Amino acid sequence: MLSINISGTEIKNFMNKLLKTDCFDRFDIRSFELETFISYTINGMLNNDYLEEEKEKKKQYCSWTEVRPYIFGLIKGKIKPKCIKAVFSLNTKETLEICDNAAAMFLNVIFQEDNIYCTTATAQKNFSLEKKEDYIWEEYIKTFFKEKEIFYTVK
Repeated sequence: MLSINISGTEIKNFMNKLLKTDCFDRFDIRSFELETFISYTINGMLNNDYLEEEKEKKKQYCSWTEVRPYIFGLIKGKIKPKCIKAVFSLNTKETLEICDNAAAMFLNVIFQEDNIYCTTATAQKNFSLEKKEDYIWEEYIKTFFKEKEIFYTVK
Protein backbone atom coordinates (compact mmCIF):
# COMPACT_ATOMS: atom_id res chain seq x y z
CA MET A 1 0.00 0.00 0.00
CA LEU A 2 1.29 3.40 -1.01
CA SER A 3 0.42 6.25 1.36
CA ILE A 4 0.69 9.77 -0.05
CA ASN A 5 0.29 13.17 1.59
CA ILE A 6 -0.54 16.35 -0.32
CA SER A 7 -0.41 19.58 1.64
CA GLY A 8 0.09 23.32 1.44
CA THR A 9 -0.27 24.98 -1.95
CA GLU A 10 -0.50 21.61 -3.69
CA ILE A 11 -3.99 21.05 -2.26
CA LYS A 12 -5.47 23.69 -4.56
CA ASN A 13 -3.61 22.19 -7.55
CA PHE A 14 -4.89 18.69 -6.73
CA MET A 15 -8.49 19.80 -6.14
CA ASN A 16 -8.54 21.82 -9.37
CA LYS A 17 -7.33 18.79 -11.33
CA LEU A 18 -9.78 16.50 -9.55
CA LEU A 19 -12.87 18.69 -9.94
CA LYS A 20 -12.28 20.95 -12.95
CA THR A 21 -10.28 18.89 -15.45
CA ASP A 22 -10.36 15.47 -17.06
CA CYS A 23 -7.25 14.45 -15.10
CA PHE A 24 -9.03 11.68 -13.14
CA ASP A 25 -11.62 10.81 -15.78
CA ARG A 26 -10.00 7.44 -16.55
CA PHE A 27 -11.14 6.21 -13.13
CA ASP A 28 -14.45 4.82 -11.98
CA ILE A 29 -15.95 6.16 -8.78
CA ARG A 30 -16.83 3.48 -6.24
CA SER A 31 -18.00 5.83 -3.51
CA PHE A 32 -17.90 9.51 -2.66
CA GLU A 33 -18.66 11.20 0.65
CA LEU A 34 -18.87 14.95 1.04
CA GLU A 35 -19.43 16.92 4.23
CA THR A 36 -20.48 20.54 3.87
CA PHE A 37 -23.44 22.07 5.70
CA ILE A 38 -25.02 18.62 5.13
CA SER A 39 -23.51 15.26 4.26
CA TYR A 40 -23.75 13.59 0.89
CA THR A 41 -23.00 9.95 0.15
CA ILE A 42 -22.77 8.69 -3.41
CA ASN A 43 -22.60 5.03 -4.31
CA GLY A 44 -20.88 4.69 -7.69
CA MET A 45 -22.50 1.37 -8.58
CA LEU A 46 -24.67 1.74 -11.65
CA ASN A 47 -28.37 0.95 -11.50
CA ASN A 48 -28.83 -1.15 -14.66
CA ASP A 49 -32.64 -1.00 -14.39
CA TYR A 50 -32.39 2.74 -15.03
CA LEU A 51 -29.98 2.54 -17.96
CA GLU A 52 -31.26 2.23 -21.51
CA GLU A 53 -28.16 1.57 -23.62
CA GLU A 54 -26.62 -1.91 -23.58
CA LYS A 55 -23.13 -0.36 -23.63
CA GLU A 56 -23.81 1.33 -20.30
CA LYS A 57 -25.23 -1.87 -18.80
CA LYS A 58 -21.91 -3.68 -19.28
CA LYS A 59 -20.24 -1.38 -16.76
CA GLN A 60 -20.58 -1.94 -13.05
CA TYR A 61 -19.49 1.50 -11.81
CA CYS A 62 -20.00 5.08 -12.93
CA SER A 63 -16.99 6.81 -14.41
CA TRP A 64 -15.64 9.91 -12.70
CA THR A 65 -16.26 11.93 -15.86
CA GLU A 66 -20.00 11.21 -15.59
CA VAL A 67 -20.40 12.24 -11.96
CA ARG A 68 -17.72 14.96 -11.65
CA PRO A 69 -19.98 17.88 -12.78
CA TYR A 70 -22.59 17.01 -10.14
CA ILE A 71 -20.00 16.79 -7.38
CA PHE A 72 -18.38 20.04 -8.50
CA GLY A 73 -21.81 21.67 -8.27
CA LEU A 74 -22.12 20.53 -4.66
CA ILE A 75 -18.64 21.77 -3.72
CA LYS A 76 -18.26 25.09 -5.54
CA GLY A 77 -18.57 28.12 -3.37
CA LYS A 78 -16.54 30.19 -0.96
CA ILE A 79 -16.49 27.73 1.94
CA LYS A 80 -14.38 24.63 1.48
CA PRO A 81 -15.84 21.26 2.43
CA LYS A 82 -15.18 19.94 5.90
CA CYS A 83 -14.35 16.50 4.52
CA ILE A 84 -14.20 14.60 1.24
CA LYS A 85 -13.70 10.85 0.93
CA ALA A 86 -13.50 9.26 -2.50
CA VAL A 87 -12.78 5.70 -3.56
CA PHE A 88 -11.67 5.47 -7.19
CA SER A 89 -10.83 2.36 -9.15
CA LEU A 90 -9.23 1.81 -12.49
CA ASN A 91 -11.76 0.57 -15.02
CA THR A 92 -11.90 -3.20 -15.53
CA LYS A 93 -10.34 -3.20 -18.99
CA GLU A 94 -7.28 -1.21 -17.92
CA THR A 95 -6.97 -3.23 -14.71
CA LEU A 96 -6.70 -6.47 -16.70
CA GLU A 97 -4.16 -4.88 -19.06
CA ILE A 98 -1.96 -3.92 -16.13
CA CYS A 99 -2.17 -7.19 -14.20
CA ASP A 100 -4.17 -10.30 -15.04
CA ASN A 101 -4.65 -11.40 -11.40
CA ALA A 102 -6.02 -8.04 -10.26
CA ALA A 103 -9.77 -7.90 -9.65
CA ALA A 104 -9.63 -4.18 -8.82
CA MET A 105 -7.11 -1.41 -8.22
CA PHE A 106 -8.15 1.37 -5.85
CA LEU A 107 -7.08 4.93 -5.18
CA ASN A 108 -8.55 6.30 -1.95
CA VAL A 109 -8.57 10.09 -1.52
CA ILE A 110 -9.36 11.86 1.75
CA PHE A 111 -9.43 15.64 2.14
CA GLN A 112 -9.60 16.58 5.79
CA GLU A 113 -8.14 19.32 8.00
CA ASP A 114 -6.26 21.03 5.15
CA ASN A 115 -4.51 17.87 4.01
CA ILE A 116 -5.11 15.32 1.29
CA TYR A 117 -4.25 11.72 1.98
CA CYS A 118 -4.18 9.15 -0.82
CA THR A 119 -3.70 5.43 -0.42
CA THR A 120 -3.58 2.62 -2.93
CA ALA A 121 -4.97 -0.89 -2.63
CA THR A 122 -5.61 -3.89 -4.84
CA ALA A 123 -7.96 -6.85 -4.81
CA GLN A 124 -6.77 -10.13 -6.30
CA LYS A 125 -8.82 -12.65 -8.27
CA ASN A 126 -6.82 -15.59 -6.95
CA PHE A 127 -5.09 -15.69 -3.59
CA SER A 128 -1.36 -15.14 -3.73
CA LEU A 129 1.28 -14.25 -1.17
CA GLU A 130 3.04 -12.19 -3.81
CA LYS A 131 2.43 -8.47 -3.76
CA LYS A 132 3.02 -8.05 -7.50
CA GLU A 133 -0.32 -6.31 -8.07
CA ASP A 134 0.34 -3.86 -5.24
CA TYR A 135 3.78 -2.91 -6.57
CA ILE A 136 2.52 -2.50 -10.13
CA TRP A 137 -0.38 -0.31 -8.98
CA GLU A 138 1.85 1.81 -6.72
CA GLU A 139 4.23 2.52 -9.60
CA TYR A 140 1.27 3.28 -11.87
CA ILE A 141 -0.05 5.89 -9.41
CA LYS A 142 3.39 7.45 -8.90
CA THR A 143 3.80 7.77 -12.66
CA PHE A 144 0.25 9.10 -13.05
CA PHE A 145 0.83 11.78 -10.39
CA LYS A 146 4.17 12.74 -11.95
CA GLU A 147 2.66 13.04 -15.46
CA LYS A 148 -0.22 15.16 -14.09
CA GLU A 149 2.21 17.31 -12.08
CA ILE A 150 0.67 16.42 -8.75
CA PHE A 151 3.38 16.81 -6.15
CA TYR A 152 3.27 14.78 -2.95
CA THR A 153 5.26 13.24 -0.15
CA VAL A 154 5.19 9.57 0.76
CA LYS A 155 4.10 8.86 4.30
